[in-house]
Amino acid sequence: MTVEPILNDDDLKKTFRRLEKIFQAEEGTAQADERDVLVALVETYESRNCDCGQPTRARPPQSSRPDARPAARPSRDRTARRR
Repeated sequence: MTVEPILNDDDLKKTFRRLEKIFQAEEGTAQADERDVLVALVETYESRNCDCGQPTRARPPQSSRPDARPAARPSRDRTARRR
């Protein structure tokens, strides 16, 4: 196993190509160890070089119609509870 640092995007692409070949390696093998090291290198490179920002909370989809109203909630039959 020869592991080299990831210094640029070309190195990153090369590492991804290698990971594609060994990603399903059986645990306890040399390929599985190589995979784990390469994944750690990719995570480190991306955390230092990718401006991903902070995670954001997902918002419900907005309607493309400016005059659209939110869907009405189904009404509850409150008379059944009073009995």
